[in-house]
Amino acid sequence: MSGPDRALDSFVDDLRRAFEQADASVPARDWRLRVARRPLRLRIAGDELGRRLAPALEHLAGDASVAPASLTVSCWDRTATGVPPPPPPWPLDALLPGGRIRGHAHDRIRVTYDSWMRMLCVYDREAGDAYVTVATAADVPPWVDRAPLRGVLTWWASDLDAAFLHASAVGHRDGAVVIAGASSSGKSTTAMACLADGTGFIGDDACVVRVDDAPMVFSVYGRAKLERDAFARLPALGDVALDVTADPVVLDPTGCLVPEAPLRAVLLPCLAGGERSRLTPVRPSDARRALVHGSLHEDGGAGGAGLGTLTRLAANVPCYRLDLGTDLRNVAATVRSVLEAA
Repeated sequence: MSGPDRALDSFVDDLRRAFEQADASVPARDWRLRVARRPLRLRIAGDELGRRLAPALEHLAGDASVAPASLTVSCWDRTATGVPPPPPPWPLDALLPGGRIRGHAHDRIRVTYDSWMRMLCVYDREAGDAYVTVATAADVPPWVDRAPLRGVLTWWASDLDAAFLHASAVGHRDGAVVIAGASSSGKSTTAMACLADGTGFIGDDACVVRVDDAPMVFSVYGRAKLERDAFARLPALGDVALDVTADPVVLDPTGCLVPEAPLRAVLLPCLAGGERSRLTPVRPSDARRALVHGSLHEDGGAGGAGLGTLTRLAANVPCYRLDLGTDLRNVAATVRSVLEAA
């Protein structure tokens, strides 16, 4: 084992001991979850950090007797527990854009550090362990509450031969569609228009897909967001709104949750103008390009996590460009037509 590898292994060992100290200082809460049919254990030391990170994942609560966990994520708040992380085995000038660490795109141990929210994420794929620590829960921005642990779950999903998609998903237990695209392309508005129309909720802006014998899509987060102007046009969503004063409005659609479903189609939305929406078949190569662009946004420098899954997905599931009209009821009807046809 090379010197850098030994240093990184020692760092992970030190992180484990640091979390044990944090747990002794402020006893960690323990959640047992199931993500994409795999058991996951989440431990959080620090009451406010737990209140921030756990609610978006609690709908995935599984059988606590299931063991061992495929992944154990140990989180702590350094201010609340009084426990700092160990000194990192890299110099300060090794920090790169996107939280990556120069020289630490490691095959087994993956690391990111977000200097803005002062969040360190470390994933050991062989041990099935991840460590997440923040200086204080107050530094964590609100969007993390809706979608915690994205980088860790992206790496882990790739090791399950799955892909964590920057995409929304809606449908019913017998079939669903994934709505994938760049930020501000209309993913959330499309998904929430479908929810208001009575279609089940799987995920907003994030989901996990697997392409085995039959493609499947799985829920990850139980929170959704919607720009205030779109929310005003979908009054049926008032019953699931958590905070109508926020911008974007935060929603809890878990009362309409579909935890998993066969994946019937991939929709690539774009803002087109006009009143009515239109569907156009897309070649697998073009669909793959759009899906890969989203996955690279999520993988935290992991080198394209889940790209093989995305290639198979584009090749095996019908893909369409969804030109979004201004009539949100027609948007929902257009998506429903895909589900009914499938």
